[in-house]
Amino acid sequence: MKLCSLLILSLLSFQASAFQCSQPTIISEINFPAIDVKTAVSATGEAVIVWNEETNDAEVIKATTKGKQWAAPQVISKLEDSWISLQCEYDAAGNLSVYWQGQGNEGNWPLHSAAKPKDGNWQTPVSPLNSQEQQLVDDSYGQDFFFNAQGHRVWIFPEETRDPRTWQTNYTLHALTVVPGQPTGKKQPLGKLSSSYSSYWLSASPQGKPFAFWKMEDNSQQTKFAASWQQPDGSWTQAEMIDTGNVPLGSFYSVEIAIDSKDNVCLLAETADDEIWALTRTNGRWEKPTQISAPEASIYGIQLAVDADGNFLAAWETSSSGRKTISYAAYKPRGEAWTAPAQVGSDHAGDLILQADAKGRFMLVWQELKSWKDGSVHAILFSAKDRKWSSPTQLSPRGKVCFNPTFALSSAGTGVVTWFTSGNLAPSSAGLWIEAVDVSLDAVNHRPIE
Repeated sequence: MKLCSLLILSLLSFQASAFQCSQPTIISEINFPAIDVKTAVSATGEAVIVWNEETNDAEVIKATTKGKQWAAPQVISKLEDSWISLQCEYDAAGNLSVYWQGQGNEGNWPLHSAAKPKDGNWQTPVSPLNSQEQQLVDDSYGQDFFFNAQGHRVWIFPEETRDPRTWQTNYTLHALTVVPGQPTGKKQPLGKLSSSYSSYWLSASPQGKPFAFWKMEDNSQQTKFAASWQQPDGSWTQAEMIDTGNVPLGSFYSVEIAIDSKDNVCLLAETADDEIWALTRTNGRWEKPTQISAPEASIYGIQLAVDADGNFLAAWETSSSGRKTISYAAYKPRGEAWTAPAQVGSDHAGDLILQADAKGRFMLVWQELKSWKDGSVHAILFSAKDRKWSSPTQLSPRGKVCFNPTFALSSAGTGVVTWFTSGNLAPSSAGLWIEAVDVSLDAVNHRPIE
């Protein structure tokens, strides 16, 4: 197998580590552009790619898995009119679960799941929630869920109540924990929301501890951020207020969250004023907000990742004077401040995806779409040890139009990058393929692609 390589030289230790990728593999031809493509990698090296495809005026979920090589794609869902919120995840034993919400007969979005044991075949899709649980989470469509450390599924969702005396409507964020084998899940209120449109997010630590974050209003009607997390007994902590200083929370456009193994938290918020603010929780205390972006530039697509040692890395697209470059900043919660924003990579960057492994290695993947006839997928490595970047490399084949990458990386440093390709033609609604490369951040003997 030919391998492409990208070399990082440590000036301090004179040791070299390498990023390798396989030759691209055609996964599947699709007759309708996939709305969503997801991939996941297990700790032991298995991988999955899942996507939707239109068939006979309905949609199906297709999947392919990889042990030594990619298997033939197969349909793992029933026909649906539409679906949303596709997720795929391996557990610690290498068993695979895929979840999605399909449009129901009553306008709701019931949850469906398909499972594949580590050494088995795909099982018939089922509805993992009973009717009572499904009714609770219907309002949270599009929201992620997580498996906690005990293997229980956890959701957060808003619930509306009305005061019978004043007819005032109130909104409360709840958590639902579903334990396999029990007749119904455990529901617990987390805190008040400022409105039915309030934002809320669910994340988890590497050990599987779920964290919930949301926007709320205090007694003075000021917008605040709050956080809570699940304890080993399944209960949730009392809401913890986040120190937001004078940051205009009401204008937050998007949020990214990362949590390290010591429960240090970083919440990145992009404002409508093209600013990125970092809210960090270190040693049980929220720090003052820090602006990590440079002024006078348009900002898109913030990404955030953390490694096992608590090194945080943020990356985002910066548009200025017709150039779309990649900006980044790094942080470690041991009294060190965020580094000043700097640029790396490309003048035509888009669709950034940032992941980290357990060894302090960060991999950033992006597309360069100079025109609809000139698209390619690239990657670059960042070393947390010396805070240095490698040279960027092109993953996709030259002479093809490649775009919309996805990327998953395991804690061991193995991963999968996918993209759409339309050969040497411009992207269109027909004649598209899903293509993938396997990646490894460990050094082996290799030769670059010529």
